[in-house]
Amino acid sequence: MRLVIVGGVTGVLTYIITEIIFHFFDFTYNVFMNDFNLLSVVIDFGSYIGIFLLIFYTLKKVFIKE
Repeated sequence: MRLVIVGGVTGVLTYIITEIIFHFFDFTYNVFMNDFNLLSVVIDFGSYIGIFLLIFYTLKKVFIKE
């Protein structure tokens, strides 16, 4: 159960951190360059991993009760 909680918290933190990084780089890169599509893809991928971990944690908590 502890592992599940750690996984869920890690997922949420990953999502929050990637969002913060995305907004920071969004502002910074708009000043210096117009094209940062690759960075956006990487950050979005990180966000999707975070969301997936959160959903996985929720489902595991619902179906596996300890």
